[in-house]
Amino acid sequence: MAGYYVSVLDGKRKGLLLGPYDTHQEALDNVKRGISLAVAADTRAVFYAFGTVKITAETLPKAVFNT
Repeated sequence: MAGYYVSVLDGKRKGLLLGPYDTHQEALDNVKRGISLAVAADTRAVFYAFGTVKITAETLPKAVFNT
C-alpha cells in the first residue's frame, strides 16, 4: 500500500502534516494548506521546509492534520 503526504522538515526533525492521498498531485495541491495549518499551530513553522513524500507500507501512518 502506498500513500502521498504533505511533509515538513525542521533540521533533523521530520513530520507528516496531511495525508495519505492516493496521488502525488493531491499531496502537491495541499502543500499550501499544510503550511497554513503548521504556521497556525506554531509561528516558527515559517522557517521550516515543506514538500511531499511517498510512503509504502502495510499500514500507512497518520498525519498530524488528518484530511
